[in-house]
Amino acid sequence: MVERLASNRYNTNSPVSANLLFGTPIDPVFEGDGLARNAYVQSLLDRVGLTRDLVEVGTQVARIMVELLAGLQPENEFFEELGLITAEDLPVFERILTQIEKSGVDELAPEEKARFASLAFKLVAARDPLGLIDEGLQQRILEVLRTCLRR
Repeated sequence: MVERLASNRYNTNSPVSANLLFGTPIDPVFEGDGLARNAYVQSLLDRVGLTRDLVEVGTQVARIMVELLAGLQPENEFFEELGLITAEDLPVFERILTQIEKSGVDELAPEEKARFASLAFKLVAARDPLGLIDEGLQQRILEVLRTCLRR
């Protein structure tokens, strides 16, 4: 089923990133982790108060991925199948999660926060069994989109 994007309705079959961008990236600067590191996108997320929530969602995703993937060989198919964290990134997320346990999310460096927001950007609400991208978060993501479209 193809569900078209609309600025007044969150597309639950598309990732958070597509809902923010109102489609797929046409510039490499908005692909992968670039979206979370983009100053303009970051300013929009901050304006709506969404940055911390997306970092928190990404933190939850990272915890689950570390739990599921820890101890697997880098070539294990689960890394590619899940498509959220690479084998190379797994130890980085483990280290940052340990840091969060000690000092909290607010103490993370901006690039570490961007890593977690980037995980949230990959989630598709319709395939999110944990409900991390709930209705409230979806509406706030749409507010970012509407703010961008008004500019």
